[in-house]
Amino acid sequence: SKLSTYIEKMAGVQEVVLVDAKPDENKLSALVTEYAEIFIPLGELIDADKEIARLNKELDGVNKEIARGEGMLNNKGFIAKAPRQLIEQETEKLAKNKALKEKLIERIKDLA
Repeated sequence: SKLSTYIEKMAGVQEVVLVDAKPDENKLSALVTEYAEIFIPLGELIDADKEIARLNKELDGVNKEIARGEGMLNNKGFIAKAPRQLIEQETEKLAKNKALKEKLIERIKDLA
């Protein structure tokens, strides 16, 4: 596809394969976003312990964002005074962060 070709040229990689599900092969998730996960072959390219540490650091940040969002949305004063649009944005952001947390936990388990 055009997207694959574009990514290959921009990233300087040999091949990009777009899939709807996690590959069965022994791969490593190098990047997790709310929209996609990027898998690269395991091997000497990545130190699994360092990658687990990086993912745990990212997980810590997501957990802080979840706590912040839950704190806001569980605050009756905030709910009473905040514009509806802001409450909806915070609710959506919280849901996205919870989904991202699950993906990060799965990646960490895959590496461990």
